[in-house]
Amino acid sequence: MTLNLNAQAGDESRLNGDYVKLPHGNTGDNVTDPTPAVGIPVTISGGEITAAAVDGGGTGDDVVGVVYTYQYFGDSSRQGPYVRTDEEATVKTHGSIVADLSGVAASPSEGDVLGPNGELVVLNALENGTGLYEVLVR
Repeated sequence: MTLNLNAQAGDESRLNGDYVKLPHGNTGDNVTDPTPAVGIPVTISGGEITAAAVDGGGTGDDVVGVVYTYQYFGDSSRQGPYVRTDEEATVKTHGSIVADLSGVAASPSEGDVLGPNGELVVLNALENGTGLYEVLVR
């Protein structure tokens, strides 16, 4: 399957899989850059999603999924949109998605299995050097 070369981290690459709502640690008003960002593999720490430490092998944090989206509000013409800090983030927990793996120590290759329990399988690199990969969350 050829992917859209304009894909962004967090974009679905195929329309299948499961999503769950999970709490995030973003608080306050007018949050425009949530942490972890959309497309980042996450784990649960202290009851909230945090960026998972994922390496090129079978170590690191247990990955529960990849951030798909946050709930937003506000008019984009007025410095928004802002993250609704009172709403949970949507995380893709099964299926394929575009993930930002730029934080992985070794550049992943097609077929690599990441995470201590093989939670992510690298399917495709979107463009060399961008850190964006189509991954299968399992």
